[in-house]
Amino acid sequence: MTGIEIARLLIKNKVQLKRSFVVIGFCGEEDMRFGTGYFGLQSNAGAGYP
Repeated sequence: MTGIEIARLLIKNKVQLKRSFVVIGFCGEEDMRFGTGYFGLQSNAGAGYP
């Protein structure tokens, strides 16, 4: 929800960014289906598993 609010404020205040601002969301982030929590966040951050 924080990312959506930041995007709203950037648009409202007509802030021009040098790079793209992207809001992403993960469903079931703490799901233990794959044996570890936070898999989506870690893989997106480049901290994959061996």
